[in-house]
Amino acid sequence: MSMIRILRAGGLGALLLLVALLAPLEPLSASEPDSFRELKNRWEGSAGQSLTDRLPILEAMGACNEPAAGRFLVSLFVEGNPSDPRTNALHVTVLWILAKRGDEASYEAIVTHGFTALPSSEWRAVEQAVAAHPPEGEAEDWLFEKGYKVLPRLEERPQGIVLGMILASADPRSGEVAADLLGNRALPPGSQALLVELLRRNGRKDTAKKVNRLFRVKDADLQIAVLRALRDFEAEEYSKTFHDGLESRFWQVRATAADVFGGTLDPEVVPSLVPLLGDAFPEVQVAAVQALQKIGGRAVVDPLIAALEDAPGRVRDDIADALLWLTGQDLGPEHLAWKNWWATNAAKTTVKEITREEFERRRAEAAGSTTGTYYGLRVISRFVTFVVDVSGSMNEPYLVDEEKERKGGSRRGGTSVDPEAEEEASGGAKQVQRQKIEVARAELGRAVKGLRDGTEFNIIAFDSLTAPWQRNLVEMDSEIREQALGYVERLSPGGTTNIFDTLVEALADARVNTIYFLSDGAPTAGSVQDSEEILRRIRELNEIRKVKIHTIGFHLDPNAAELMRRLAEENHGSFVAR
Repeated sequence: MSMIRILRAGGLGALLLLVALLAPLEPLSASEPDSFRELKNRWEGSAGQSLTDRLPILEAMGACNEPAAGRFLVSLFVEGNPSDPRTNALHVTVLWILAKRGDEASYEAIVTHGFTALPSSEWRAVEQAVAAHPPEGEAEDWLFEKGYKVLPRLEERPQGIVLGMILASADPRSGEVAADLLGNRALPPGSQALLVELLRRNGRKDTAKKVNRLFRVKDADLQIAVLRALRDFEAEEYSKTFHDGLESRFWQVRATAADVFGGTLDPEVVPSLVPLLGDAFPEVQVAAVQALQKIGGRAVVDPLIAALEDAPGRVRDDIADALLWLTGQDLGPEHLAWKNWWATNAAKTTVKEITREEFERRRAEAAGSTTGTYYGLRVISRFVTFVVDVSGSMNEPYLVDEEKERKGGSRRGGTSVDPEAEEEASGGAKQVQRQKIEVARAELGRAVKGLRDGTEFNIIAFDSLTAPWQRNLVEMDSEIREQALGYVERLSPGGTTNIFDTLVEALADARVNTIYFLSDGAPTAGSVQDSEEILRRIRELNEIRKVKIHTIGFHLDPNAAELMRRLAEENHGSFVAR
């Protein structure tokens, strides 16, 4: 669809939405006049026409190599009244053309005038334009040599947009820019945090002293950035700052400090971490549990077992996992069971972390005897979301063990056109054919029935789009249970597989701390489909909250299985193959 048809069909908003979600502007018209003078004459002669009719002239101006064409576009961009909708529409259109033009003059206009030429409601357009056409060559030189100096004159949100441009660049000059601006009082804490991140990425250990001083600013994002930078700088002389982080007023900072201490693998920090097991925020408790697990050793077992007695569901789940990792025993999340076992076996137990394979094997062995499970995974958190794939492939046939299906237990299955081969593979147990969606509905229905009243939960079905059952977590009671079961029974396959956007949707609810993610395929839809990029972005989104993401795969191909396995392992969960 051309830009002209977009503008006629949906106006400026439709253009921006399409640009943001799909692609940058299409190539400029091939039928360009030869000279800027002719283009200018055409522009002036079309003064009474609509912007959509004049758009080809602007596109041709953008493609014109004459410097005068660029200067003329800049003049259109900086003149006029931003509160006038007609001027606003023109400015956004010219903004995109300047960004695509990509020379020094164009980027100077965008950075120095873009946030005054456009109302704040359209600043997002600047962010989108520069993301689609990042500065290169002379534009990038201008940004790192002169352009960044405009930052103190901008408001906080535009500062973040320009710093985002610098962060997105691999140019080593970004470290020099950050060092020059760090501590500038015209830059608020949010911008200072981005500068500290730039220094961390560039390995600027020479700025550690200056970075450390910023921890005194009472801002969560800045304190987190300082802790991470000092950690990567290996700035042991500022160990007091890390200890101060454990006592920060912000839970996010306390959790980050716990991560840093866990990464040291130093048994001497255990006494500093143990008090966090009783923190008011479960997220901090989880961070402390995971840090103690990383450090390991006999000294961490007693405090972990003691914490089981009063810990909330998600934290109990993590402590039980940590104790399994450390001892090789799977006694579940019950305090008394662990207390009694440890009293009898402490002296003869070697506390040494087991392998991932051993961990998963022990979990699978205990799955059949564990109550309140979903595909053998414990469901004891009070804040859970079940995510289920309803793409078209969920209509495919699936073989299940008939006896286990009748009893409602966890089971393995497989997609096959050869039932006899599957029966042989399953050890001779009789198997029956079901659609994948039937199996998924039955298992999810059992999990919903098993949720305790008071549990806050949601269900998100997805194919190419996400379809949450509720906008946010809802509290379980008898009426909600019936509604949820009805929703599960109505799940019907169709469409492709949008893994990334669905995970983002599931993580968007600030209360959820455990996600059960079921899929039978690789990503084939959504804003991100590359597996490595999905993993990277979800890690970043989940770094502080530490939502536990369990994954369940239905007869996945090797690449899809690897994605689901890593999604679980990198986000504190387990991968179950079915």
